[in-house]
Amino acid sequence: MKKMFIIAFAITLLTLSGCASPPREITTISESEQNDVTSTLTATSSESATSGSTAVPTTVTNSSNADPTTIAPTTKMTTTTKEASQITTAETKTTTTTTATTKATTETTTTIATTTTTTSNSLTTGQINAVRKAKEYLSVMPFSHDGLIDQLEYEKFTHAEAEYGADNCGADWNEQAEKKAKAYLSVMPFSHDGLVDQLEYDKFTHEQAVFGANNCGADWNEQAVAKAKAYLKVMSFSRAGLIDQLKYDKFTHEQAVFGVDHCGATWD
Repeated sequence: MKKMFIIAFAITLLTLSGCASPPREITTISESEQNDVTSTLTATSSESATSGSTAVPTTVTNSSNADPTTIAPTTKMTTTTKEASQITTAETKTTTTTTATTKATTETTTTIATTTTTTSNSLTTGQINAVRKAKEYLSVMPFSHDGLIDQLEYEKFTHAEAEYGADNCGADWNEQAEKKAKAYLSVMPFSHDGLVDQLEYDKFTHEQAVFGANNCGADWNEQAVAKAKAYLKVMSFSRAGLIDQLKYDKFTHEQAVFGVDHCGATWD
């Protein structure tokens, strides 16, 4: 009886085992794979936010037959290609503009050079040499305009050539009058008006002569003292006679008196 019970129990177990369904194999994503997916999604989200372009969903399917799960959007790079095309076009336009500007500059330079050459070719040899000679004289000593013409004519230039040389030597005649005034004062004393007369004698205009005397830096009282001493080295004077002589040289009365009183002479 006990043996039959064991046999029956064994048969029952075999029957139950044959009806059971085989176990399903479930494959899951490991922890490292989940970390990789998370990193990829983070980078993709950042690129999407930067470009501002349209996103499309991307699915990640596990190794089982389970339903696909939507993970995150990815980025379409259409915008970048368009921007690159625009940049290339802009660079091409810029290059074209630069080339056009360079061409215009070259044409302008050529025109100027041609004009200059034409002007230079219209001058005579005498005119060119007169200008050169005028500049040489002015580098050595000051001249008035008309005084320089006289000097050039003395060098056998024609009047027309000499005039052209004086007109085109680049001189400032007021500046020349000032230099001439200083040159005279370095040799002998002058009164203001006496210096103006001397500059006019050198063919400066009255306005140029006055400018030279006004800007030569002279102290006219000191000039009167120097003039009084110069006269006393040559001849004897009374105080009143020396004052009259200085006034004759166009010192003012006050300047003449100052000169006589400070020349070092003893009148007693």
